[in-house]
Amino acid sequence: MVFKGDKMVNAVVAMDLKDEPLAKIENFQKWLKQRNVTLTDEHITHNGYTIEYIYYEQVNIYLFKFDNVDDFFPPILVDYINHLSNLEGTQISVAEEGEFEEYHTLVDMTLKDFRKHVLSESDDESK
Repeated sequence: MVFKGDKMVNAVVAMDLKDEPLAKIENFQKWLKQRNVTLTDEHITHNGYTIEYIYYEQVNIYLFKFDNVDDFFPPILVDYINHLSNLEGTQISVAEEGEFEEYHTLVDMTLKDFRKHVLSESDDESK
């Protein structure tokens, strides 16, 4: 876990999914269950990672909040991002919690750019 002083840093990933097939809550939940993910109304648990999530149905946006362990994303979240298909229409933002529980945006880009610049670099660093 990453700490600033004595405080753990949380990360938030916001996904504006527009017309993604996996954006509908029923499809999202089905996709997760197919991967043996433990799912509640507010949390996803898989392989030792717990992710808090909120779905804003009216605007098709998901927020995922998790402990920022070693600056890497939980694998199930990476898998979900890699299964999204609207490369230009889907927008992904990543923010980190600050010292006073405020959030600082680190990246804000299309799915295509996010995969290229964030996930591919993350894969390189984890090897």
